[in-house]
Amino acid sequence: NAHRLEIISAERIHTELNKILLCDRPSVGFNLLRDTGLLQEFFPEFVALSGAEEKYGIGHKDNFHHTLQVLDNVCA
Repeated sequence: NAHRLEIISAERIHTELNKILLCDRPSVGFNLLRDTGLLQEFFPEFVALSGAEEKYGIGHKDNFHHTLQVLDNVCA
């Protein structure tokens, strides 16, 4: 689906991203974007947060999922 982005206007993409950010649980929309490969197109830095951070050789937390939890908490 990412290869078809060029046929969608920037205004439409902006509107749809705003809808995701303004809903009660933006994590649902961001997970869907990630699963379809579209998140990489819009927010590659966000995708780069995936993976557990290590502290003292121990996996601490996945920063991608933590950021989604923060977004959900802000919107609740």
